[in-house]
Amino acid sequence: MNTQENIPKPVLLIECMAIYIGYLNNEGVAAHKVKLRTTSHIKDVERFFRYFCLSLKENKIDHTLITIHQLNEKAVALLHNYIVDVLNYKNKTYNKFIGTMRQFINWLIEKRDYQLKNHFIGVSRRSVVIDKTIVSKSEFKKLLSVLDPEKGMKAYATGGRKNFYRSWLSKAFRLALETGLRREEFMSIKF
Repeated sequence: MNTQENIPKPVLLIECMAIYIGYLNNEGVAAHKVKLRTTSHIKDVERFFRYFCLSLKENKIDHTLITIHQLNEKAVALLHNYIVDVLNYKNKTYNKFIGTMRQFINWLIEKRDYQLKNHFIGVSRRSVVIDKTIVSKSEFKKLLSVLDPEKGMKAYATGGRKNFYRSWLSKAFRLALETGLRREEFMSIKF
């Protein structure tokens, strides 16, 4: 029986990373513990691992020889500098990168019983500013002003015409804006 517990316990960082990628791909995972992950998520983790190795390599540290027990605050600082100075990642991607590394080390500690300290836990999240203004008031008024029956007609090259105008459309736009519901939620409103 090939389960997660039967996989050897390597000490090299790159071997631990390889086993984690295998785990994300459900290799050697018991059937009742299988989790479906998107390909893009797994590719992100692989990319973050590659960049972590590059951050070590740029500082003349052989990433192929470093053990998982040699990870320390210095390695985290090197990664931080690489993300900010070399990759120029924005705060949201920075947080995702550090979060992925934190999850990786936590996985080693919790699921693989490594006796490690997770140095990524102390890294502060960077603030992410999200502009929640979707449409300004003037833009919304312009949208409502162009809704009229004449502009709702479409003429086709075959000579046919179709009317896309609906008298309730402006009220629906206003209701959607004022309720703040997501599209799926708005479309399932019952009256």
